[in-house]
Amino acid sequence: MIDISKLNLAEIKKAAETECSNNVNFIEILCSDSRAAVARYGRCLFNIRKKKIKNEEKFEAKIAFDNQYFSGITGGCDEAGRGPLARPVVAAIVILPRECRLFGIDD
Repeated sequence: MIDISKLNLAEIKKAAETECSNNVNFIEILCSDSRAAVARYGRCLFNIRKKKIKNEEKFEAKIAFDNQYFSGITGGCDEAGRGPLARPVVAAIVILPRECRLFGIDD
């Protein structure tokens, strides 16, 4: 593990980008650091990780639903346009391979 007490914030960010951003112990150490900027960065990484996990769980629940009720091809459909009844609307359907995992997709 990296000794962050000897690193400045820029070096800590570089370490997080390359190897440590998903390491819970590393994030906890950052959050408890006495330097305000480092602790704030640790909380930021914690929130990013929490959001990522939530998106993955939500996505996997949708995939489980699709697999339970649909055995064929499943597509996601969405429309773009403000006030669809009064303005032109553009709609699209996307069909991705079942093994594709694009976390954060809601439609």
